[in-house]
Order: sequence, then C-alpha cells, then structure tokens
Amino acid sequence: MEPLQGRVTSRRPAVGALKPPRALATHGRAVWDRIIAEFEIESSAAEELLCLACQSLDRAEDCAEQIARDGLMLEGREHPLVKHELAARSFCSKVLQRLELEL
Repeated sequence: MEPLQGRVTSRRPAVGALKPPRALATHGRAVWDRIIAEFEIESSAAEELLCLACQSLDRAEDCAEQIARDGLMLEGREHPLVKHELAARSFCSKVLQRLELEL
C-alpha cells in the first residue's frame, strides 16, 4: 500500500488538541494524544485511520489483561484471546506504518 503522503506531517504547531472521532480507552487515548501532539494530521482519512489504530490498541490491551487474569494456558491449550491480541497489535502497527508515524 502507498503511504498517505501529504496527510501527516511532523512537528505539529501548538494548537488545541484534536479530539478522536470516537471514544478511546486509556491506552488508545494515550497514543492518540502523543501522536496529535507531535504530528499534524491533515486529512479526515488520516484521522480515521489513526482512530482505528488506537481502538485496535485498546482491544489488544483488553485481551492482554484478560489473558493475564486467566493465564496463558486454559485447559491445556493456548488462551483463545492470544491470537486476537496479536492481530490487533499487528493491525495497529500496520496502520501507523501506513501513516508513516513512528512512536
């Protein structure tokens, strides 16, 4: 996939914080706030992709917390949320790469 060139630029000017299009949990909101503080998001498509990445991170963290409570193994098998956690983290990473963002 081609990066969204011209849609995200570094060194955001000091302006009011851009709010995500949808609610984010703790981890996703922290990433959103760090990226918004550092980069200028110049299109609604880039905003949406960033929000999806942050939601995906929230989902991954929810899975990780449940795995930590239940244990990695359930009834002699890997916890079923492990694959969902990894998929969510992979999606988040790919979207951030697509936006050419590095945390």
